[in-house]
Amino acid sequence: MNKRFRECGHIERDARALDEADCYEVKPDGTYGAVDDEHDDIYMSRAIGLKASQLLDPPAYITEKGRPRRSGPVLTESSV
Repeated sequence: MNKRFRECGHIERDARALDEADCYEVKPDGTYGAVDDEHDDIYMSRAIGLKASQLLDPPAYITEKGRPRRSGPVLTESSV
């Protein structure tokens, strides 16, 4: 995550995520996580999102003709 901050130009604006980043550590068994009695869910969601954005292709542009239809019943004037 620190590499993403440095090299990818990610700027975290959520104070809660920054607080969680400050409490993130390497555990004695070599795993990573929040220090005791703290959370890391916001921090981890950022890390997963940044990694996915690096690995996955950007979303495809869908033209008006190829636009997916909305699921569910279609409302007409008589059904409203």
